[in-house]
Amino acid sequence: MSPRHHLMITLALGLGLTHAAAGIAERPAPCRVPGIAHQVVCGSVQRALDPQRPDDSKIDIHYVV
Repeated sequence: MSPRHHLMITLALGLGLTHAAAGIAERPAPCRVPGIAHQVVCGSVQRALDPQRPDDSKIDIHYVV
């Protein structure tokens, strides 16, 4: 596995740990990612655009595990 894939997985795991604190925008589901031989899990979480204003605009952060 390339260093890039390790970084993506590390970031995804970090985001996955925030599920309890963040609203789930999309349920995690099996998916395929070009360049990765095995099936992975994709999803997204919704976060405040400005952490200082949690009730303001939100964005979806997509992840791959």
